Amino acid sequence: EIFLLDGATYLIAFLLISTINYTPISVRKFEAEGLITRFKVGLDYLKNNKEILWFGIFSFSVFIVTIVEGFYLAAIYVSEHLHENVLIYTIIEIAYAFGAITSGIFIRHIFKNIHPIKAIVSIMLIIAIGFFASGISHSNMIFIIFNFILGLSNAGVRILRVTLLFNLIPNQIIGRVNGLFASYQTLMRGIFLLIFSLPFFLRGDNIRYAYIIFGGFIVLSILLLILMTKKLRNSEEHGTQSGN
Repeated sequence: EIFLLDGATYLIAFLLISTINYTPISVRKFEAEGLITRFKVGLDYLKNNKEILWFGIFSFSVFIVTIVEGFYLAAIYVSEHLHENVLIYTIIEIAYAFGAITSGIFIRHIFKNIHPIKAIVSIMLIIAIGFFASGISHSNMIFIIFNFILGLSNAGVRILRVTLLFNLIPNQIIGRVNGLFASYQTLMRGIFLLIFSLPFFLRGDNIRYAYIIFGGFIVLSILLLILMTKKLRNSEEHGTQSGN
């Protein structure tokens, strides 16, 4: 029954998406190059547009921590740090979902007059505070609120990030560039999972240190994002970046 309900959500999504009127604004050229050649095209573009490269890498920090926290850390945190049962874990999952839905509805309106990078930095700072608070707190309510904010922030950053990248990167190569960013995300997720699988983090309530580490990782990403994307942040028009 659970799998049936899950499958029904995809059907509903298909029906909703099928009602959207879409008219391409550019025509893609047919490409017969192999996978390695396409990979190299994306890599060469990022080499020539370093600020887009740094923006893509550091803004991806949100998705890295969200996936590792949601699929691995949260269950251990609830059990070993909060000493609660599956009910609290279910509540935080619901809180995350409501946060994501809320973000999809309101995020563009909230930050419509703010440059996307500045908005992303603001959201990342809130996430970092949430990770630090979870690391030092034993409160169920703080953790529930944090997961609501995480859902809100993850979806919000995704919307802002994708919008900016589509404005900056030519349509013909954006798939290759996103593929490189996705590879980086997968690599970093694997590294963090290996680290947090060490016996130290599974002993007692030491899982809370993983949240503090993630808070520091987000803060470091914010600092590097600010330092490495000065021209993008100061640009009045997103489409003026070289390569577009």
